[in-house]
Formats: sequence, structure tokens, C-alpha cells
Amino acid sequence: FTIPMLISSYFIPQSMRWLLLKGHKDEAKESMKYVYKTGVNEQFQILSDSLVLAATNTTTPNNDSNSNNSNDNNTKYSIFRHKKAAKVSIGLMILQQMTGKPSLEGLSAIIFQAAGLGKSSSVWMSLYMIANSIVTVFLVDRWGRRVLLQTGNIMQLIALVSIGLAFLFQGTSSMPTVVSKATVFLGMFLYVGGYEIGYGPITWLIVSEVFSLEIRGEATALMVEINFLVNF
Repeated sequence: FTIPMLISSYFIPQSMRWLLLKGHKDEAKESMKYVYKTGVNEQFQILSDSLVLAATNTTTPNNDSNSNNSNDNNTKYSIFRHKKAAKVSIGLMILQQMTGKPSLEGLSAIIFQAAGLGKSSSVWMSLYMIANSIVTVFLVDRWGRRVLLQTGNIMQLIALVSIGLAFLFQGTSSMPTVVSKATVFLGMFLYVGGYEIGYGPITWLIVSEVFSLEIRGEATALMVEINFLVNF
């Protein structure tokens, strides 16, 4: 997969926001044409104005005589000046990894095998993940971020309890082997589905929304590092 990914990356246009921040206005407008078929000039002006406004808000000195203006300027791009946004984002990153889904995904073949299911179950689960991600795209603005997080949490809770009980009573008179296999299979799918409509995509969406424009790139990069650190 790396070869077609490498080739296709050469056809991805540069970020119009990044180009504008670097002063490459003509290149930014060309990049916009890739996204906007009409109204390019209007969208270009809107983005330019928003960047100017963000820079103005960030560099405007504080008139309070008790404040330290030089210190404000030195920390104007600090993520932790946005304390609430930082707390929410870091908390979501920790909770996302605490779901255990990345680890569970890596062990899915072993879990299916332990339940007496074929290795092809992992393939079906991967296809199911793709389908769930597509569904989330259509639901995220209709249902809202919090509702999807709550729904995903409930799905994962039910799935984990079901899988645990299936392995606990596997092969006993209270749970025949056929029932335990079906429970593990459906439980894994329910668990992954809960992640794919909840903490999987919604965490990154919220991170991209809660930080102001001038520090969004820096904040997102830091959250990626925190995500990998917690996963480790």
C-alpha cells in the first residue's frame, strides 16, 4: 500500500491556510481551486480575513497596566493559554486510548481464534469499521458530538460485558459453544462500531474545533504526540 500512497501524495494540493500563512497568495488561490469549483475569490477573501483577524487578536496588547505585555507576546502561541480547550483535548486523547480499541484491533485475530472462530472474522471486522466510519460522517452534524460519544460508550460497555461473559461461561451448560461464539463475534463488532462512531473520529473532530485558528496546527500536532504517548 505504501507505493500507491506515496504516488498519490504528489497529487494532494498544499494546505491553502498554510500557504497564506507563509505569504504564498497565488499558490493558495490555486490550491483553493481544487476544493472550490466556483466562488474561489470569495472563499480566498474569507480565509484571508480570518487569518488577519486571528493575528490581530493574538498580537493586540493588553491595556491593563498590571499585565506583562512582553510575556503575553512570548506566549501568544502557547496552547496552554487555552486551558479549557487543552484539558478537554488531552482528556479525550487519554479516554480514547483507555477504550483499548487500538490494542484490541491488533489482537482481534487471537480473540476470534480463542473463541473458536475463523481468522476471516478479522477481515469482516475491518470492512465493518469502514462502513461505520462512513455512517459517522452523515451523523456527526445531525446528532451532535456528545450524543455520538455517549452512544459509542454505551455500545462498547455492552460489548465488553458480553464478551467477558462469553469467555467466562464458554462451553458450560449455561452457555453452549455456539452461543459463546456468536456472542464474541457480535460483541467484537459492537465494540468496534461503538469506537468508530464515538471516540475514534469524534475525538479528532473536537480537537480541530476547540482551538483557535492561530494555534490549531500546533495544538493538533501536540495532541497526536500525546495520543501516541498514552497508547505506548
